[in-house]
Amino acid sequence: GVDVDPEAVELVKERYGKLATVLQADLRKLPLEDDSFDLVTCFETIEHVERAAEAIAELRRVLKPDGVLIISSPNPDVYVGHNEHHVHEFRPAELAEAVGEQLAHTAGYEQRAWLGSSIAAGAGGADGDLVPTDVLRLAGGEEEGPIYSIVVAADDAAPALEDLVAVGEAFEARWWEERVEEIREGAEEVRKDAMAAFD
Repeated sequence: GVDVDPEAVELVKERYGKLATVLQADLRKLPLEDDSFDLVTCFETIEHVERAAEAIAELRRVLKPDGVLIISSPNPDVYVGHNEHHVHEFRPAELAEAVGEQLAHTAGYEQRAWLGSSIAAGAGGADGDLVPTDVLRLAGGEEEGPIYSIVVAADDAAPALEDLVAVGEAFEARWWEERVEEIREGAEEVRKDAMAAFD
């Protein structure tokens, strides 16, 4: 693993010891040899980086010629709230295009947070069309799209991932429900304040 924050690196070392190797480094300048890895993952990181194209090129540099890159970003059209640390959140097609500048084949996947988290083939990849998932959202309301977009990329054909739904413990579902309710209440307050300003 790589993290720019020395405290985060130390925390991982304390928690996982010899189970994980974690380096402190900038994603745009990795202290790693060319062609080092069969698989590189970069989840919810690229949106924090200035000059993201340099970071993606660096991920490509450390990937073996037949290796696979899996990268994700919050989708700004759906992502709830604002994170002041995000430099640029990528829309699904935009992430696929950015990765496609470095690797020949991309496939787009959608991650949605329901009571669990699902990953399914989706729009945005240069090589594929939207593939519907068999898992239906049980909560009410309109489906707005994936909260996170994921791109799997390779110079050879990008491997297809199977659809996956990961369900957490009960407290996680309650925690997410509470956060959604807080956001709804906050949005209602903003709406009331806006209406009052026009009265």
